[in-house]
Amino acid sequence: MVEHVSSRSKEALRILGESEPLFEVSGNQILRGKFHNQFAIILKNVGMAERREDYIDRALMQYTAASIDCEEAGHERLLADVENNLGALFLHLDRFEEAHAHLDRALAVVTKSDKGRQAQFEDTRARVFLAQGNLEQAETIAQSAVRGFREGGEQSHLSAAITTYAVALARLGRHDDALATFSEAIAVAEQAGDPATGGIASLTIVEELASALSPAELRNYYKSAEAALTHSQHPAIQYRLAECARAVIATEDGTALGAERSNPATTAISLEEQVLRYEGQLIERALQASDGSVTRAARLLGVTHQGLAFILNGRQRNLLPSRKPAKPRRRSIIRYH
Repeated sequence: MVEHVSSRSKEALRILGESEPLFEVSGNQILRGKFHNQFAIILKNVGMAERREDYIDRALMQYTAASIDCEEAGHERLLADVENNLGALFLHLDRFEEAHAHLDRALAVVTKSDKGRQAQFEDTRARVFLAQGNLEQAETIAQSAVRGFREGGEQSHLSAAITTYAVALARLGRHDDALATFSEAIAVAEQAGDPATGGIASLTIVEELASALSPAELRNYYKSAEAALTHSQHPAIQYRLAECARAVIATEDGTALGAERSNPATTAISLEEQVLRYEGQLIERALQASDGSVTRAARLLGVTHQGLAFILNGRQRNLLPSRKPAKPRRRSIIRYH
């Protein structure tokens, strides 16, 4: 059931929380290990999205419990997965040395014949190197991960690994190679019937190659990403879409001003309409992703609550019905004299 609601993290979190007492009394350590690992994944996702340190702490506790159960049960493959997940969590926390330590354990446990899993762990390692700025190491290990996925027949993860490799190439300044590699990631995702992963690749092109592409190319890649990810409820994806839309608008702004200097009034109107349209679409998606909460929508968009409220009450009044009414604050029980 959790797999069916994994795209709705809050619902998955509720189900797992209610189920935890049942698994705690189970004598099946493998089943307990799987439960703790899944619970940790959901806690991490919600914690990262909402910047909840308490959820991150709980995720670490669940991963630790999963690791103990898997080790005592002798389930090496699941233990390796847990260690990889811990590596990914510490990557998000910018605790790189700990991330590498857990990935060392994951790679030590997995057998060399399990090329798909080894490639998965190498892809995580490559992303750690990217975050550290170790681009040459990231490029080498990412290329190895792509090769491993191909040899292991792991098409479900191949597109994401190719995207990681393309990011390394882009940051090394090999823009043509990077664009070709991103294009391959999109094609692989399409062949696998995974439009969301292809959308992530398109979105990453805008993030990594903005200076190397024309405004028209950037706009097309952004539109492809937006179409593929339009139903995503993941706050991080919504935030990245918002940031990329701002970059595309800024690029088109400069191009349009240069191309239409002969009619500045028309240019100003068309640009204003375009910006308002993009802004409205982004705010609407953010409100949907946050269940109408202006505070959470503002966080997704990288603006203050007051700033978003001002926009909603001003130039985007048509979106006011999408907003959840603010609850009246309780009067403090502390009386001030």
